[in-house]
Amino acid sequence: MEDENPKETNKSASDLIQRIKIGALDPHILNKEQRQLCVEALYFDSVSPSGIAQFLKVSDRTLRRDMADIRARNALTPNPDLAREIIGEFVLFAKIHRGNLMKLSRNTSASTAERGQAEYYAYMVGADMVVKLQSLGYLPKSADALLVMQRTEDRVSNERISAVCAELDDMARLADNPEQAKKLIEIKDTLPKENDNDLNKQ
Repeated sequence: MEDENPKETNKSASDLIQRIKIGALDPHILNKEQRQLCVEALYFDSVSPSGIAQFLKVSDRTLRRDMADIRARNALTPNPDLAREIIGEFVLFAKIHRGNLMKLSRNTSASTAERGQAEYYAYMVGADMVVKLQSLGYLPKSADALLVMQRTEDRVSNERISAVCAELDDMARLADNPEQAKKLIEIKDTLPKENDNDLNKQ
């Protein structure tokens, strides 16, 4: 079992790495948890595996074990909620990047060519977002698919309206007095019926 280093246990990866860089900390005294924190931080900072091993003064075998542990710790299990969160985050950042590019395109200190290029890149970010959402099933890939989606929405809406109408009819029949029943029927009559007509024409 590797020795603990109580004085360094609560240090962040950036603190540990900085202390190693200036020679204030010998990487040999890091425990496994601290070392793996540093390995992960250096890896995400695009340092090569050989560079990480050299910096932390560990063998290639130790580094491979650390990387395997890190991959296992960061493993993701398929999850619909996680997928929606990641897709939502993707759309959010795409909008942010597109907005930043549009700001650049309106920068009067930039040349006409630079402004035009920024606006073109903004368009490409938006177009790429649409393609990605189509591939994930969030957007239709053709006008026909859009029509099918609209018809499905209309059908679902009609089903909901029909259910509400049936409920209002039941309430009217059970009403305590004719005036109350009349009001319930009036409410029913205000519900939209256009979708029913559109579907009947098809």
